[in-house]
Amino acid sequence: MSKPERVHITKKIINEAVGRFKKIVAGRLYQKGSGAFINNHETLGIITEEYYELIEAVKTDDDEKVLHELQDVGVACILGWIGIVLGWRKIDK
Repeated sequence: MSKPERVHITKKIINEAVGRFKKIVAGRLYQKGSGAFINNHETLGIITEEYYELIEAVKTDDDEKVLHELQDVGVACILGWIGIVLGWRKIDK
């Protein structure tokens, strides 16, 4: 059995992925509200919860479930990042 190789990611692939992910983020914000996370602890808690769900999805070996959970982890990371970078909330000290 041959070893799987990583796919080379081009700028075109990145642009397409980012465009598709924008739609996913917009959909999640529509479903769950558009507020940034309150603090770093909330961000960590949500990412941890989504990561745990990703672990469980990987155990099922179901690509659709894994994809869904990867999207949830990604959205949580983006919302936490936005909260800090855009100053939508105070940074925990």
